[in-house]
Amino acid sequence: MVVNFGHVVFAQVRQLVSNLNKKNFKATSGELNQLLEVYGHDVHVFLFRSLINQLDLKNAKSVTDQTKLQLLAQELGTVMTKPNFASVICQAFEGIHLTEELCNNLAKTLKLTFAQHLTFGLALSQSQDQSVHQKGIRIVQSKLPECTLA
Repeated sequence: MVVNFGHVVFAQVRQLVSNLNKKNFKATSGELNQLLEVYGHDVHVFLFRSLINQLDLKNAKSVTDQTKLQLLAQELGTVMTKPNFASVICQAFEGIHLTEELCNNLAKTLKLTFAQHLTFGLALSQSQDQSVHQKGIRIVQSKLPECTLA
């Protein structure tokens, strides 16, 4: 008999993200890293979805939970170094109503560098979801003029 621990792991991730604060940031981040090491890709996707859903990124000025933003920025930086970065980002954002405004607010709120923003757009452009794919293409197209100036 195969036991599926997925729902337990996802519930734990959801609880850790929901209860995240300055005092428990280091411990929570450490526990999430352990879960990511053990369960990998699916937990990374779920973690991104949980963070994005709990942060109101429709308006950059309304995002007040700096601790969750810090974790999102940290995890985005970490996952950008992984070979499965594009698939994690695509799957995480395919479940979310993605708008250009949300993409721009995400980049602004997380203070993404030019390279990170371009990489994020390239990852989204790999999505099988046409809407997400188009948002990724638009990000890349908006960054191309800056590439030629460099």
